[in-house]
Amino acid sequence: MAKVNVYKTVELLNQTVAEDILSLCQACIEKHGTFHIALAGGGTPKKLYQLIASDAFCGKYPWEKIHVYFGDERCVPADHEDSNYRMVNEALLAKTPIPVENIHPIHIDVDDVTASADRYNDELIASLPSDQETPKFDLVLLGIGDDGHTASLFPGTTILQQMKKFVDAVYVEKFNSWRISITYPVINAAANIYLLATGEGKARIVKTVMFDEPPAEPYPIQRIQAQGNLYWYLDEAAAAQAAEIVLSQARSD
Repeated sequence: MAKVNVYKTVELLNQTVAEDILSLCQACIEKHGTFHIALAGGGTPKKLYQLIASDAFCGKYPWEKIHVYFGDERCVPADHEDSNYRMVNEALLAKTPIPVENIHPIHIDVDDVTASADRYNDELIASLPSDQETPKFDLVLLGIGDDGHTASLFPGTTILQQMKKFVDAVYVEKFNSWRISITYPVINAAANIYLLATGEGKARIVKTVMFDEPPAEPYPIQRIQAQGNLYWYLDEAAAAQAAEIVLSQARSD
């Protein structure tokens, strides 16, 4: 069952997530010597990455034992303004002493996205610890879109049915573009999943996912069936509509 955490501000949320990642990282390294994390793209986690790279946190992280992966990528060159790698590198990686061999970007061949996805699938198999032949992240960071997508698992796309590959290419019609994304088998196998949502623009989908009757075709985020720990991190704006229901239920009780 998911644990839901709500914070007054985005700043407080990011501070807590940075501390929680650090604590988890230290525990994993003590247990098995390394820490494997899949990062989310998009706008929500950018300030979190900048905080982790700041003087307040950077020196506390054992970067030589951390391996960084990507949950999804847009099919653009690495220096393109839409590239998740570019965002993460500028906000975090380039500001830390992480060894280059510990960074595992999704290398994009814009002329053959399927081959790009297959190469990253093979890299996860080769680089990650495995659990019954499924690569296992210590932590997967995810966001949520107002359409209920997470990573690049969008409503109505073929990747939602992908249960054999751990990484696949997907055509997203709403953006008229290809993306590459990790899939449910590897997400669900993660020891921990942190799902971040901030801002009033996420309030409706957070409330819908948490309290409404699932539709005949569930939102992609509702298809996550975590085998490990699942934590939601929400600011008050994103939790507002859900909080109204909780308060209403409490009053009726």
